[in-house]
Amino acid sequence: MDLIKEKHLEMLRKVARRLGETGNMVVYVGGSVAGLFSTDPASSDIRATADVDLIADVRSRSEYWKMEEAFRELGFKHVPEIVCRWRLGDLFVDLMPPEDGIAGTSTNRWYRDAIRNSQKKDIGDGVFIRLVTPPYFVATKLEAFLNRGKDDYMASHDLEDVIAIVDAREELPEEIATADHEVRKFISELFARFLEDPKFLESLPGKLRGDAANQARLPIIVMRMEKIARL
Repeated sequence: MDLIKEKHLEMLRKVARRLGETGNMVVYVGGSVAGLFSTDPASSDIRATADVDLIADVRSRSEYWKMEEAFRELGFKHVPEIVCRWRLGDLFVDLMPPEDGIAGTSTNRWYRDAIRNSQKKDIGDGVFIRLVTPPYFVATKLEAFLNRGKDDYMASHDLEDVIAIVDAREELPEEIATADHEVRKFISELFARFLEDPKFLESLPGKLRGDAANQARLPIIVMRMEKIARL
């Protein structure tokens, strides 16, 4: 296992162990879980990240406040500059609401469906988490790009994570094909739009390492994206 994936696993286990039973009320998303989806050993490395993203499985503002209080009791320290951010030692942990209005901030439109479709995942050493599924990982990242990416394909870490999972997961087109219609349509239409944009295609080599082996993955990535775009 490469060093980045192992580091991310250590981060995820640290958060999960501290949360204990409270962990049943959150779903793990974001770049730190990208390596959990890798099934293609020849794929390029994933992006390193220093934070763990969680979606709070709550229905109201009062339930979200109760979860915040549970975080405090478990030793997480709130970062006042950012509504949803907490610290656990040297880790940043973002506790994000599942829909707008719950925490006084906007959120990702796919979070509620990501919760509904989440799956239990063994991440080793006897630790289990609720994990976003690959189609909803892609959808949440694409939505984040639309909200904050400013159509800058080259600079977007969200798109970098999307490309990484397309590269790392051979079965992703089939998983998206069998996902709910709404999320399947969202992903396929965006992929089709990207593939028609020369600026996107020009950005793809920059999403991978520069060595020949990694750059040779580009046709595989484009082929998988084309397959998804045709869904």
